[in-house]
Amino acid sequence: MTASPDHRTTRALTAAGGLLTPQCKICQSSANVPLQAYVSGTIAAWVESKASRAGTSRSKWIGTGLAEPCERRSHIDYLRSDLARVPRKLTFVTCALEGLLARHPDSRLRGQVLAAFQAKVSVSESSEAGQ
Repeated sequence: MTASPDHRTTRALTAAGGLLTPQCKICQSSANVPLQAYVSGTIAAWVESKASRAGTSRSKWIGTGLAEPCERRSHIDYLRSDLARVPRKLTFVTCALEGLLARHPDSRLRGQVLAAFQAKVSVSESSEAGQ
């Protein structure tokens, strides 16, 4: 396999819309380490063809292919952790609104808000049932 470019070239490829993304922590290491694998002639030809079409070296093409699933997984973990905070935030907002409505000078306001909420929920549920 051909030697892969150094870190500066990797950043240049990224800036030029290359295969690597700037968020890829795996690809942004300061030193490239050689890794050798033995594959069949068919796989070697396939890799050569794909790398050639991408306008990059076989090493870079394989390295990108190995890094992408790791980055995708990292992004999925981030989204899951962000979604896990939604119930907590909703609980806070509900409590804050309840407190504001309880102290509001117009004591009827809380009832009006609850009635509007219930009407909105019933409309939403009936439209979901119709789908």
